[in-house]
This record gives sequence, structure tokens and C-alpha cells, in this order.
Amino acid sequence: MKKVVGISFSPRKLGNCEIAIKEIVNNIPEDLDFEFIQMSKFNIKQCIACYKCLFEGSKCKLDDDFYEVFNKIIEADGLILAVPSYFLGPNSSFKVFIDRFLISYNYYKQLYMKPTILITLAGVKPSGEGYVDLALKTTARALNLDVKGSAVLYGALPGEVLLDDDNIETLKRLAKNLFGEKEKIIEEHGNVCSICGSNYFEFLENNFVKCIVCKNKGRIVIEDNKLNIYMEQTGEPFYGTKEANIKHKQWLMNMKERFISERKKLKEITKKYL
Repeated sequence: MKKVVGISFSPRKLGNCEIAIKEIVNNIPEDLDFEFIQMSKFNIKQCIACYKCLFEGSKCKLDDDFYEVFNKIIEADGLILAVPSYFLGPNSSFKVFIDRFLISYNYYKQLYMKPTILITLAGVKPSGEGYVDLALKTTARALNLDVKGSAVLYGALPGEVLLDDDNIETLKRLAKNLFGEKEKIIEEHGNVCSICGSNYFEFLENNFVKCIVCKNKGRIVIEDNKLNIYMEQTGEPFYGTKEANIKHKQWLMNMKERFISERKKLKEITKKYL
């Protein structure tokens, strides 16, 4: 039996995030060991960027509930993450929790290609989600999760998400995706980055684009009156691969050593601003 963990970052009990997660689980066509987590019930402190968790055998020095939730993610066979949009961005509980994920560099194998569904909940259609969808996709790529499907759903009042037939059909589709085939690109969503799956681009000169998430570049080509984007791996990845994660982890650990070696010099700078 597969273990599925659904995490709602909304502080609302029985809000649209919780309902969307549970509706997906209700439509998964197999028996599951399902656990629902409402993040607001856990005490998660802000990361202090001490980097202690990066070193093998070390744990975060903060005494809170982080590991209780993190261990459930590690042990899960599939994840469903639902994040509400607050002021055009992911709400604070998501950011505070994800900021603690430097420790994930020590759990690459446990997280690698873990089937994941990403849900953004917004109140105002069509633009209330702001950059939440982008934030979720970027986070998933950094953690090497296998995003099997994602959606932006609209509903402000508790339960409103299920008043829209399109939302209901989307949740049913995502239920099939989690342990089935990865979500096929729907034509009206436009082109996506073939490297990371994002559909967020910066448009450059000479018909080039740059993916906002993975930073690779591609070219726009018009074929049969249709716009197509062809991506290339144009730079060394900062995250999203095992090699990139190892390199970034080492860079962070080196910064810790550099801080220790230059602590006196840095203190002379900072004490002027007391």
C-alpha cells in the first residue's frame, strides 16, 4: 500500500487547500495509506542560516516540529502540496518551512523523483495566484521531485473550490497523474520548458527566451502558424540535478569555513553599525 502525504499550508481548517487535497485522494483508484498535514498546527521556526544541518551527522539546532513533518515527507511514496496565494505570493508558512530545506541535500536519494502534485489556491480570477505556481515549481525542481501534475484553482470562500466544475475535473485528472502518467501538456497552456516543465519565460532579443525557473535558454520558432519554443541546456544547473546539488552543498559548507576563518575581519566591519 502506497503512503501519500498531503500538506496544506493554509491556516484554515477545511479550507480550499485541505478540500482539494482530500478530493484528489478520494479519486485515486487504489488503496492508500493517507496522512493529511495542516502546517499551521506545527511549530516551525525561521531558518537562521547557520548551515549546521549540511554537515553529515548534524541536525538543525532549532528545537521545533520541523523533523516531525520532514520525516513524513521522506517516508512518503507520493506528495500533494497545496499552497494559498496571499498578496500574490505563497503564504508565510510555506516559505518558513521550505527555507529549512538546506538539510534536503543530505536526503537526495529519498527525495529524488518522488511523485508530487502541486496545487495553488487563489481567490481572484484570473491573476490572484501571482507567482505562487512559479514558486512551487521552482521548489519542486530544487528538491528533485517528480511533478506529475500541477494546477491553479480559484476559490476564496471555504469549500468554494468545489463549486466550479472545471476545478472538480482538474482534481480528478491530478488524482490519476500522481501514480500514473505525468500530466500531458494541455495545448491552451502554451509552450513549456522541455528541461524543467515550467511555462514561465523571459523574452530576449532575436527570438530567444530564458526559462524563469531553470534559467536555460531557447528559441521561438513559428511552425504552421503555431509558436513553438525549443529549449537547450545552455548553462550549468545551479540545482535540480544530483551533481548540482552536491556542488551547491559544498559551496555552502565552504562558506561556513570561510566565515570562521574571516570572523575577526567581518566583526570589525559589522560592529561599526551597532
